[in-house]
Amino acid sequence: MFGSILLRLMPIWLCKSHGKTKLMKTERPYVLTLAGFDPSAGAGLLADIKTFEQLHCYGLAVQTANTIQTDDTFTACHWIAKDIIIEQLSIVLKRFPVAYIKVGIVESWSVLEELIGVMKTIKPEAKIVFDPIFSASANFDFHSEASIQTEKLALENVLSHCYLITPNYNELQIMANGIATEDFLKMLSTTTNVLVKGGHKKIEKGIDQLYTTIGTVYEIKGIPELLSAKHGTGCILSAALIAELAKGKSLLEASKKAKNYVEQRMGSNTTLLAYHTSYENKNRLKYI
Repeated sequence: MFGSILLRLMPIWLCKSHGKTKLMKTERPYVLTLAGFDPSAGAGLLADIKTFEQLHCYGLAVQTANTIQTDDTFTACHWIAKDIIIEQLSIVLKRFPVAYIKVGIVESWSVLEELIGVMKTIKPEAKIVFDPIFSASANFDFHSEASIQTEKLALENVLSHCYLITPNYNELQIMANGIATEDFLKMLSTTTNVLVKGGHKKIEKGIDQLYTTIGTVYEIKGIPELLSAKHGTGCILSAALIAELAKGKSLLEASKKAKNYVEQRMGSNTTLLAYHTSYENKNRLKYI
C-alpha cells in the first residue's frame, strides 16, 4: 500500500524545488490569449483555447471582458478591471515560457498600451499578435471610430510593439482614420507585419493578404463558396496563427495553415457555431 502511495507522489516530489513546483518540460509549446469570455463559446477566449488544443499547443488565457452574447445576439460587454488583468497576465508570464501572445478585445488603446508594457517587461522576447476587434459579428460596437483620434499616440505605440496585426478590411479602414487605406497599409507594414482578412471585402472576397515588414506581399486564397458563415472566425484565425508560429512555422506558412484551419471549422456544420473536431483527419479543404 505504501509503495503505491509513493509511486503516486513521486512525480510531485521530483518537481519540488525551494518550496515551489518546478515547471516540467512539455512537448507542446505554451501560447497565451488575452480575450473576452463568450458564453456561446464560438468566439473569444473559449474559441482560442479550443483552437490551441486542436493544434497541439498548451493554451493559457487572461480574461479581458465578460460579454453577454450568443452566436447571433450581443447585448453587453463588461470590462474586467485593468489591475485584475495585469495580475493574471503577470503571474502567467512569470510562470510559463510563452513565446507568442494573442490580444483580442481590450477596453481602450491606453489600457492595451499598458498591458503591452507589462508583457514586454516580463517577456521582452515574446511576439504579440493583435487582432483588432471594433465590433462583434452581431453588430455590437466595442470602440468608436472617434477613439482612434483621441488615443492616437497610444494606438501608434501599441502597433509599433506588435509582431503581427490581423484586421479585416473594415477594421483596417477604421484604423486608417481618414488616410487612404492602401497608403495606411504601406506605412503600417514598415513596422509590423499585417494580415488583412478578406472575408469582408466586396471584391476578392475570401482572399487574405499578408504584408511583411520586408516589403513582400502574399495572397492567400481560400474556398469561400464551400463554406458556411460562422461566429468567431477572426478569433479562430489569429489563435491558429500563433499556434502554428509557436510550433516553428514561418509567418507565411502559419498564415496559410491558419486559414485552412478556419475554413475547416466553417465547413464543419451549417450552424453559426464551429465544431473543433480533429484537424489532422479533416482534409476536405486545402489552402492555396
